Amino acid sequence: IQAPEEEDEVPADDDLETPSFGTVAATLEFDSPARLMTIAAGLLASVHDDHARVYELPIPRPESLEPVAEDAEAEQGEAPLQPWVRTEAVAVNGSVVTGKGMLDFIQAPVPGSVVGGAQRTDVVGLLLYWSGAKTLRRYELPSMGMSPPESGEIAPKFEWACSSAITASAMDPTTTLYITGHADGGVAVWDNRLAALHRMLPSHKAAVTALAFGRDPLIASVCGGDEPRLHVCDVDSGVC
Repeated sequence: IQAPEEEDEVPADDDLETPSFGTVAATLEFDSPARLMTIAAGLLASVHDDHARVYELPIPRPESLEPVAEDAEAEQGEAPLQPWVRTEAVAVNGSVVTGKGMLDFIQAPVPGSVVGGAQRTDVVGLLLYWSGAKTLRRYELPSMGMSPPESGEIAPKFEWACSSAITASAMDPTTTLYITGHADGGVAVWDNRLAALHRMLPSHKAAVTALAFGRDPLIASVCGGDEPRLHVCDVDSGVC
């Protein structure tokens, strides 16, 4: 916002230009609340109470978009965007999970796609868990542009059992490694490419409340409780 110069005349309200509404590239309609949404490489994922959905986003073209007001959204003639795939409903101990879900995309380099020193990556999978659950699930996605399974649902490729409930998580910038913090203070590093546990890091004395992935690579983990503490550890050696 730029203030007018002293000699400039301040325009009257009637002379102010009315801002136009934004444009809508796609409309999603949910039959259950979305607890989390994330976007990567042309895909959008929404996490619901017991499953996640993945959508292929259209490439917005200005000539195909129309300005709409919020109260006019429901009157659009465009059909809502349909899920590309969705995960199977998740149940723990025979009951449906109702906690907040967390989702991260897994990306991998595309062979032969090095351009200008950089290599293109595609989304190849999902990591999904619900707060309070002891299981981290990994899903593999069909290749972009390919048809999903007939049922439209995908089952987890791997299920990693954890020692206690997952309370925090973080993905490294290359999406190769994933870390989870737990209610018992444990910190686990998972290898997405090998689908295996990379290593356990020194435990905290209380539940892990936050995690961060650095370059080198280093991991920072924080615990709560009466004596909150920060650990900074090397991923490969485990030295803290």
